[in-house]
Amino acid sequence: MRNRYWCEIEDREVFYGERGQGYETAGGRIIPLTDEELRQLPLPTGRAIELINFLQDVDIDPVRIGPG
Repeated sequence: MRNRYWCEIEDREVFYGERGQGYETAGGRIIPLTDEELRQLPLPTGRAIELINFLQDVDIDPVRIGPG
């Protein structure tokens, strides 16, 4: 299996080291981001789990929970 990266602007294949990361605005402008800038972005889902509901213990199969 092989991944190929294609530059749509230059219409050519690019190598892994030539790739960059960026943010595309609504107007189509691409703003480059460095690895350091990406690390500093606040990602709300990076280390969070959203609880959407609780179940009664009688609704859970004990086999799914394991030994308690």
